[in-house]
Amino acid sequence: HRDLHSFPTRRSSDLVVGIPTVKRPTQSYLIPTLQHLMSSMLPKEKNETLVIVLIAETDIAFVQSTINSITKQ
Repeated sequence: HRDLHSFPTRRSSDLVVGIPTVKRPTQSYLIPTLQHLMSSMLPKEKNETLVIVLIAETDIAFVQSTINSITKQ
């Protein structure tokens, strides 16, 4: 079982981007937002950027599903 509150440790980042998300009744904007963010970065920028996603939900199934979607992308 994976700890939902853990993330890989990094030595340093020049830029930290925080993206909050919640469960929406119709459509999630998280994956398209992350895809757009990552596709617009140069490889060097990706290596120097830490992206933190806050999943502000109590529905653990939704949280796990969102983590799985992010991981697959």
